[in-house]
Amino acid sequence: ENNGGCQHTCVNVMGSYECRCKEGFFLSDNQHTCIHRLEEGLSCMNQNHGCSHICKEAPRGSVACECRPGFELAKNQRDCVLTCNHGNGGCQHSCEDTAEGP
Repeated sequence: ENNGGCQHTCVNVMGSYECRCKEGFFLSDNQHTCIHRLEEGLSCMNQNHGCSHICKEAPRGSVACECRPGFELAKNQRDCVLTCNHGNGGCQHSCEDTAEGP
């Protein structure tokens, strides 16, 4: 039996199915694999995950931050910095990326 492709538990829902994970695990982005969450690890469900834009669950109970289009991840891997790559960085004429933004 392939368990619907779910690593832990497959649950029937109206016209489909969904995968669920055992306690202490969370469902990965592929909606099938379960990743162990360490007690001391960060979680995107925790308001203090530290990402300024998008928080993604990462293996071993940590988080990975991503930025919306037009922004790049700062050196601290948490903040997002506006760049000239999207909408000319909000500049009216020419745009130049600096450490503080465009």
